[in-house]
Amino acid sequence: MVNPELFKGVTPKQVEPKSYYAYIDTIEVSDGVANVRFDCLDKKLLDEVDVSEQSLLTFPSIILELSCPSIHLLKVLEMEKPSSLVRLESDWVILFTSLEETELPVTEFFNFNQVNNVEGNYYFISSVIKRNKLDSISTLKIEDLKKKLSLVESDKKQISDFIKEIRSEHISHVNVYDVGQGNCIALVDEQNMPVLYFDVGGGSGPNAATYPPKFRLCHTHFPPVILSHWDNDHIITAIYDPNLLNTKWLVPMQGSLSHTAYRVAYTLKIRGNLVVWNNTIGSELPMGPHYISKCFASPRYKNSSGLAIYFYLDAHGYILLPADATFKYIPNVSTRKLVGLVASHHGSRHSIAGMPKAPEKSMLAYSYGLGNTHGHPNPHAVGAYIRKNWTNSLMTVNGHIAMVHAPHYHAIPCHGRKCSLLTVQNY
Repeated sequence: MVNPELFKGVTPKQVEPKSYYAYIDTIEVSDGVANVRFDCLDKKLLDEVDVSEQSLLTFPSIILELSCPSIHLLKVLEMEKPSSLVRLESDWVILFTSLEETELPVTEFFNFNQVNNVEGNYYFISSVIKRNKLDSISTLKIEDLKKKLSLVESDKKQISDFIKEIRSEHISHVNVYDVGQGNCIALVDEQNMPVLYFDVGGGSGPNAATYPPKFRLCHTHFPPVILSHWDNDHIITAIYDPNLLNTKWLVPMQGSLSHTAYRVAYTLKIRGNLVVWNNTIGSELPMGPHYISKCFASPRYKNSSGLAIYFYLDAHGYILLPADATFKYIPNVSTRKLVGLVASHHGSRHSIAGMPKAPEKSMLAYSYGLGNTHGHPNPHAVGAYIRKNWTNSLMTVNGHIAMVHAPHYHAIPCHGRKCSLLTVQNY
């Protein structure tokens, strides 16, 4: 159930033709298929109000998910190459929906509940207007939206205070949790108690069915959160679990956010729990023997401009937690010795460039949901990991993973009373 404090409005009984200001939250093109997520605001309603924190708080989360042959999307957007589509990520457009059939069928999620067409599950995008073809009034509205949906960097003291509050001396190893098609990882103590969460995501949108219905996090030690980037499949548990909004978060600075992500960030901010990465820090920040790394792609590409973590396991090396970042954009990836790795972007083929080579007794974890709409892990990516010697792999679809070598005691955090974090796999 979505936290009612975050999003307002009652789910409509059926979809309706509308016009939206739409933020292109994610766009992926693979094997001739484009997968796009639009995070939308009702254009008619927004045009009637001034854009402010208060007015934005009254809007629900409306997400449109699209999967179609990339050639159809190129036609509507008047573009020529599939590779150019990804450049639209994090941009704004105006789009119009229709019940009349077009080549762009979409699915609507209102506050994360799917909205159906009473006469059938058919809903379409009829047209899209890119920013370079908008009228001046709409352009000004979008510029105003971008400003209001942007974060402000925290000062260095706030960030250093965040690091000091982490009980890094108690961290024993890394656990990768089965949250379906998403990412949720904890740095835990010897009793499997989370000391720090790295992402709190899970299956959402068309992959919501992959999210385990009884999944519950452990809040015994009020672990803080480090967020890799602002995609829904990395924050969705915070939308379900109000406890996560009562702890500190360190988040990346990545241009303007989607409206949905902004609601999470705003709630954290007003509670004094939002700490935003300061880009003057540099590429890495020590956290005890571990490192937080700032990936260095352009801020408009969320996957590869967020945060990654190097977890120091022992004298043999580190476990790299890349989230969705392409390896070539992670600092020191070619020089730091690794003994473990979580497959980037759930095993996507588009995130493997610059993949480091594995030593012997390496550990690889895949975090994904069975039957997900993206086809993760991609066979091409799996083959690339094998060629780089990452052959000792486990998958979250078989249960929570402890990234330690056997023997390992699979303790139940908080004695199993309030969480579901019992690990069942290790290497």
